[in-house]
Amino acid sequence: MAEVNEELTRRYEEEYSESAQERKAEAEREWQRKAEILGDLTPLTERTEAFNNLVTGEGYKEKVPTGLTGIDLALNGGLSPRLYLVSADTGKGKSTLVWNIAQNIARQTARDRAEYDRLPPEERARTKPPKARSVLYFLMEMTAEELFARAISRRMLERNADRGSAAITPLTEDQILYQYQNSEEVSPEQQAVFTIEEAKFLQEEAPYLFVIEGRKTVEDIADYIQTFCDEFQKLHPDRPTEAPPVVIVDYLQILAPTMQNGRPLYREPRLQVDHNTGKFVEIKTRYGTPIILISSVTKQGQGSLEIDITDLKESGTISFDVDVVMTLNPAINEDLQAKLKNARSQDDRTEIKKEIKQRQRTDYPRKMTLLFEKNRGGIPGTEAKLVYYSAHNAFYDDPEAPEKTQRRYTGKDIIPPPNAPF
Repeated sequence: MAEVNEELTRRYEEEYSESAQERKAEAEREWQRKAEILGDLTPLTERTEAFNNLVTGEGYKEKVPTGLTGIDLALNGGLSPRLYLVSADTGKGKSTLVWNIAQNIARQTARDRAEYDRLPPEERARTKPPKARSVLYFLMEMTAEELFARAISRRMLERNADRGSAAITPLTEDQILYQYQNSEEVSPEQQAVFTIEEAKFLQEEAPYLFVIEGRKTVEDIADYIQTFCDEFQKLHPDRPTEAPPVVIVDYLQILAPTMQNGRPLYREPRLQVDHNTGKFVEIKTRYGTPIILISSVTKQGQGSLEIDITDLKESGTISFDVDVVMTLNPAINEDLQAKLKNARSQDDRTEIKKEIKQRQRTDYPRKMTLLFEKNRGGIPGTEAKLVYYSAHNAFYDDPEAPEKTQRRYTGKDIIPPPNAPF
């Protein structure tokens, strides 16, 4: 009997003891790890169908035009599910530029929908309705009211196109927010135009613009995107079918820190920014959404005539994680560039730089250059020439830019070496 008891005890120990359970758990973890690896070890033959679906249209991800021709040309047609970064010195218009892009996307969605609704009923029945392309704008510094005022100011400016002497001076953001009721500051004609453009904005663009205020963590933003993609359509079945939204983060360096056990997970800002950009890479891949991050610059970069990729604040791995890096700088005209190049002394260069900065401050509208320092999927080193109406928060393509199209590469431009393997 004792021998039987010993055998049962041994089996129990082998099967149910704490150490046995831990061994089983470890074996299960090991198998799960190998299963994940085996899942990745698939030859391309097993992915051909998915690739063909992408090429032939089944899974095709459409480009999202920004509404600015120079930018769209540099991006080979517009935004795609990539991670974009826009950087500029303080006051040079980076938030305004990105807000303009958001408005342009919403406006195009409204126009596409209106064009579809105007089709005769029989043609509409044969036509696939356009998808809505909404923008989720995460706003850390400003308020939604400020963005609203900027949008109306820009619309009032655009209303003046081709109106000649009948043009009405558009209100500025400050006038809309703080002086609208002051009859000495705002004329009845301006108030009337404001009312018209506000109504158009609310009807056309605003339904596709979602402004989320306050500091969020990158994990919060992921939750917003997931909820929008999974649940928003269910609550609003009358809206057009939603495509993956365009996400804008204004701005990267002031996202709330990721917390763990009531404390920030990272003490160093650089590590937190690296964590955030890594998470954004996961988000854009998972949901197929373009993400635009606005970035500040270092103290060394502030006040420079031109900033570049080395001036990104808390840069860390930003330049590796993001797909496209754009820096926005006031343009320097050819005469001043030549003077700067031919300066004979440091004192001369300093004086010329002062002259350039003075011109950049006082010119209105101001000519700007958006340089694509990194452009995955496009041509690096290209530029988009823009005109910035800072008082009315508006960017447009520079009509005087010499090049209206970017160079396109064709097969005849590329000659393989004689010893090419194929």
